[in-house]
Amino acid sequence: MLHTWEVRLSGAAAQHVVRILSQNVCGQAVARIGSAVASRPGYDLYAFVETLCTAGTCDELGVPGYTATHCMRRPPTVGRPSGGITVLLRQSFPVFGSAGVTVRSDPRAGIVWVDVPAYKLLVACCYFSPLGSRVYQSGELHHD
Repeated sequence: MLHTWEVRLSGAAAQHVVRILSQNVCGQAVARIGSAVASRPGYDLYAFVETLCTAGTCDELGVPGYTATHCMRRPPTVGRPSGGITVLLRQSFPVFGSAGVTVRSDPRAGIVWVDVPAYKLLVACCYFSPLGSRVYQSGELHHD
């Protein structure tokens, strides 16, 4: 599943449009992330969910011109990697190059936060497991 957004920002110096693409890569992050960026260029923020990344595979997900942040669930209790998020921020985009941009990863909740206070922009990139998932049955996550 793929979603795109355009967010208009007004800041101290100029107006910008942030182009965001979000896609579920269904556990095939290494194969799909590079091709998604190549086939849909020009987005400022890419959010890929259900990457199933591990510490060993995250290093393979670099895309030239982008800064990557990965969020892996802390050790999976379902016997295999699950969920996971990779966020790519375009390095040349002036909004992300400004001072004060913070990117925080919360592995327990499965969220990557991108905060650009100068433009009052806060983006949450997250993955929600299906309700029948074993992560809820194991008590690792709650779906309240």
